[in-house]
Amino acid sequence: MTNRSRSRLGISVALCLGAALGAWSCEQAGGPPGTPAGPSAATAAAKSGGSTPAATPTPSSTPSPTPSSKLPPADSALVTAMTDALQDEYHAEWAYQDVLDAFGNVKPFTSIHNAEEQHIDAVSKLFSKRGLDVPASDWKAVTPLVFAALTDACAAGVVAELENIAMYDRLLAGSLPDDVVKVFTKLMEASRDNHLPAFTKCASK
Repeated sequence: MTNRSRSRLGISVALCLGAALGAWSCEQAGGPPGTPAGPSAATAAAKSGGSTPAATPTPSSTPSPTPSSKLPPADSALVTAMTDALQDEYHAEWAYQDVLDAFGNVKPFTSIHNAEEQHIDAVSKLFSKRGLDVPASDWKAVTPLVFAALTDACAAGVVAELENIAMYDRLLAGSLPDDVVKVFTKLMEASRDNHLPAFTKCASK
């Protein structure tokens, strides 16, 4: 799912349900030079009956994240591909959260929503590994989706997952680094082998 209008995700139940039933079946220093050395702090403390003052730790600075030296710079085509994938996963997480808000913790949305959060994390790490800022979601301020029934939401889920699979098929047909291919392939397979069948079954009830 790239940034598509909510109208496509909210496709009519008749079309989605028909598709679901038919074709879509289914991370110690001295002082300065020349300064005579005086008694140590420990010796002075022992003579005075006191305790040895604790050494003050030297604060250490935390280095800023840097891209892996094994990764080549990300060109514009790669950034676009990763952004498309990330926004699509954001879209799915947003849409499925709307369903959970409306119907409660219902299956299969509970588990699939959790999976979408993991997908977002997986794609986000592709940006971080390259020293790139992770894009924010384009879907935070979009009006929530409304479904009359759970089967309607599942039918829309069928469409969403089919579009997600098609997007990854398109992106994987291009020239991508091995780590990106690995992540995209795993996410596509999750949509194809897990999410799509679950939504198809739900939509047919």
